[in-house]
Amino acid sequence: MSRAAPPLPAGYVFLRSGATRAFAMEEAAEWCAAVLASADTLARWATASGTSMRGGRGTVLVVPAPVALPGGPGRWVIRPYRRGGHVAPLLGDRYLRAGTPRPLGELRALHAAADAGVPVPIPVAGAWRLAGPFYRAELVTAWVEGARPLAEVW
Repeated sequence: MSRAAPPLPAGYVFLRSGATRAFAMEEAAEWCAAVLASADTLARWATASGTSMRGGRGTVLVVPAPVALPGGPGRWVIRPYRRGGHVAPLLGDRYLRAGTPRPLGELRALHAAADAGVPVPIPVAGAWRLAGPFYRAELVTAWVEGARPLAEVW
């Protein structure tokens, strides 16, 4: 992964804290930087004040939004990335440090979908922690009222 700040959509900033790289909406940047400096991960911070929900590949944390977003709901979802398939028992929540980190890829995909008129959750922040040849990551999105997990719909 590059040492330079990656290109981000308008309204987002790039952050660093030790071995952690992150992005956040400008409105949430101060919160994200403070959390990463003190709690190490967004999920650890959320564990203290969140409600966990099972779905898909693991647990997500739903927390009261600590920062008001324009037109946004009052809750956020924090989702640690988990591996699936045959590599899950070997790698768990680790991803190889090659190519675009998953939170950045999802940020770009969500913005492309929104630009195409698809209703998607607003990406608030994302982080990835470097550890040797791997990284662990998480994504924060605005809560979508009435949404159900894909696994539940299936």
